[in-house]
Amino acid sequence: TTQLMLLNELSQQLETELDPPVSAQLAVNTLERAISCSLVTLFTYEADKNEYVVLASAGQMTSLIPPGYRQSANIGLLGRTTRIKKTTIINDTRLDADIVRLDKEDTRSIISVPIMQHGHIKGVLEICSEKANAFNSLDASIAEGVTSELLRAWERSNYQQHITELIQ
Repeated sequence: TTQLMLLNELSQQLETELDPPVSAQLAVNTLERAISCSLVTLFTYEADKNEYVVLASAGQMTSLIPPGYRQSANIGLLGRTTRIKKTTIINDTRLDADIVRLDKEDTRSIISVPIMQHGHIKGVLEICSEKANAFNSLDASIAEGVTSELLRAWERSNYQQHITELIQ
């Protein structure tokens, strides 16, 4: 019930929010409260550089992410999510060869959700925990719902910006 209330609250907040970085921060903050985790990170995909850059993050491990952190879209879990374009749940990162670790990071479980628009990747949402087997399919469904809401908010923002440009 709490998770549904938080998601409903986020949906209402995103209805009026037109700034993509602010809407991204609202989304990660809500997920951090809705799912028991230590870090939620939203990466945006820069197609021209084939890289991901951190747009927003929340949680107790946020300080481990260097400012302006970038990662190639060809490596790590971000690379795998880019290739398969499906949500992935990793229950024990020690057993996964695709994990790229930051300094002093001790992540054991990850949900990685692609943010897709018309078949093209726009970003990836990662939810991390220091506990093994921390996530289940319900957590992944909640994260997918948040990415759908966020994508709709970004589309409204782009539409509003386009209309403004036409009027000017």
